[in-house]
Amino acid sequence: MSQLPIAATIQLTRETAENWLHQEMEQGNLPLIFQMVKGDCLEKDSRLLFDELKDLVVARYIMRLQLEYDLASQTATVLLPFILKRMVELMQKNPQFKMWWDNVDLRKHLPSREGLKTRFRNMGNSWQGSSSENGAFA
Repeated sequence: MSQLPIAATIQLTRETAENWLHQEMEQGNLPLIFQMVKGDCLEKDSRLLFDELKDLVVARYIMRLQLEYDLASQTATVLLPFILKRMVELMQKNPQFKMWWDNVDLRKHLPSREGLKTRFRNMGNSWQGSSSENGAFA
């Protein structure tokens, strides 16, 4: 790794990971990213995310820094876990992110759109059944 421009490599890795992270957050994959950063053993979904990011970083190394594939792949394998971990730590300290994450956490406990439709149908059916029994609207 003595032939690497270290500062440029770290900067390119950080920029690529930041852009990728924001894109994945918009797609709702943040829990998988947290699992990827915190876990030693990656599950299938988080492994796929990591491999996707690694491939993206390797491609950028090859295009911008003119690195050979083997060196680019080894460098990405070494740098990415450290950079991702640091990015997630910084995000968790950000108050705006904490508020956004709490809102996402709250959404887990809210019923789905389909669940709400089912509840409203059941309520409507129960009102129709009780009104026909009482004859109030007949």
